[in-house]
Amino acid sequence: MVAFAIFLGLACSPAPPASYTTDEPLSGSERYSDYLTDQGIYVAHDGGIGEPTLLELLADDGIGPIGSVSIHGQHLTARSVEALMSAEATAQLKHLSLQGSRIGDAGLAALATAPRLASLEYIILQDVEATATGVAALAASPHLKAKSLAIGWQAVGDAGAAAFVDAAGVQSLNLDSARVGGEGARALLERGQTPAISLASNPIQFSTLRAISPAIQSVSLNDCDLDASTIAALARAEGPGLKTLSLERVKLTDDGLRDIMNASWFTQLDALSLGGHDTSPEVRRALKTAFKGSFLSMFERDL
Repeated sequence: MVAFAIFLGLACSPAPPASYTTDEPLSGSERYSDYLTDQGIYVAHDGGIGEPTLLELLADDGIGPIGSVSIHGQHLTARSVEALMSAEATAQLKHLSLQGSRIGDAGLAALATAPRLASLEYIILQDVEATATGVAALAASPHLKAKSLAIGWQAVGDAGAAAFVDAAGVQSLNLDSARVGGEGARALLERGQTPAISLASNPIQFSTLRAISPAIQSVSLNDCDLDASTIAALARAEGPGLKTLSLERVKLTDDGLRDIMNASWFTQLDALSLGGHDTSPEVRRALKTAFKGSFLSMFERDL
């Protein structure tokens, strides 16, 4: 049966005298308590750790094991990345999020060469001021085997997107708002080895698409500037592995919906998300009737 979703106290002890001093250093957990959680390191955008303090924390013998690092919006360099990927405290690191921290291409290059990268399962590197050069270095790393990699919101471009064609170790790739155009999107869709790809909010248009790679099971093109020829090319392409497709807030017309219904992969879809498009109720009802998957989603205004 198809599931059809509609989006509708004060301290108790007195303070010591101003002249009070002690030769006993604070323990690691006390010194860095503002940055540590049960899982590891967490610094929000409105916090501030600074690279010197981070390097000191990672070098502290009393810290660890750290399984998760989330440092957002900080002024970091490749030196921080090198320390994160080599410190004894982070030997069990599985989750790395440096969103908004300015590690740049040098930081991505440092990450790419670190053997410990192979142990990272979830990586978030959005908005780190990288370009296609750094992104390509990371994509080419033999150590990259993440379950999920998010690296959008920066100038990845077509060259950076195409670099992930051979990144077979990544299971889910997010390139949202990454300035990827038709050339980069076509390269990923035709030859990519990543099962789940999100290219939301990119200026993607193409008139031809040879086929959708058999390795690809899920594609999101939400909020992309798709035109009629792009929808038609997507629908004409064979997609033997495609199971999930999301086309929310794109320029779909009645002809576009008919193209989707006539696609060879339409009947094999398990999930289809549509919404925010200018189509007629008659064609939308026809699509709902023809859909054989378990999840079809539309906005209420599209019913």
